[in-house]
Amino acid sequence: MVINTNVEAQRTANNLNVSQTNLAKSLSRLSSGSRIVNPSDDAAGLAVSSRLRAQIKRLDSALSNVINAVSFTQTQDGFMKTVDKAFRRMGELAMLARDETKSSQDRALYDQEFQQLKEMVNDVRTAQLNDVNLFDGLAREVTVSPEGDSVTMGDVDLFTDEFNVLTANTTRLTSIEGARAALDATSAAGASVSIERADIGGTLSRLETASAQLTSQRGSMTAAASRIRDTDV
Repeated sequence: MVINTNVEAQRTANNLNVSQTNLAKSLSRLSSGSRIVNPSDDAAGLAVSSRLRAQIKRLDSALSNVINAVSFTQTQDGFMKTVDKAFRRMGELAMLARDETKSSQDRALYDQEFQQLKEMVNDVRTAQLNDVNLFDGLAREVTVSPEGDSVTMGDVDLFTDEFNVLTANTTRLTSIEGARAALDATSAAGASVSIERADIGGTLSRLETASAQLTSQRGSMTAAASRIRDTDV
């Protein structure tokens, strides 16, 4: 029997200290929801999860860029649908005005609607989204991945020769000759609109694919970081 040193009491005290330390860790993990409260809990896991979190933040930024680009491109296409519809009606009016059985008064009425549609198209040409011109023909690079991959969007130009000829003040339906010239101009501009809308469709498809890919990648990385860092009860 040991008299001077109570070994059992020391052993009990040590066990109690260990239990209290483990209890404090468990309570801290439960209250914070994180398995790694202090770097000493899992130094390697902390480094890996921090790197994953940084990548997730970059993914979030890239996804925000893509969503904004989709909105921009969809707005462009919305305006282009209106322009396409206007050109179809303008071509119809020009064809009616070419009819030699129509009087000058009839042509004046056709021309009145033609000019209103032309004014609407001119307004669309200067449309903006968030103070950015939609149809100035400038290409804009959108970063669609954390690695810096980009997609070109926004290069829709409504100031080409085809559109300039159609929207000129001299384009009128008040004569047979004017109606013929207006019909030719409308056909050329309408063809350009079709090409531009096809380009917009391709850009939208690419952006939507990038959005789906980023969303999937973000989900996978978030799950990986959670397995390392979050408390599992």
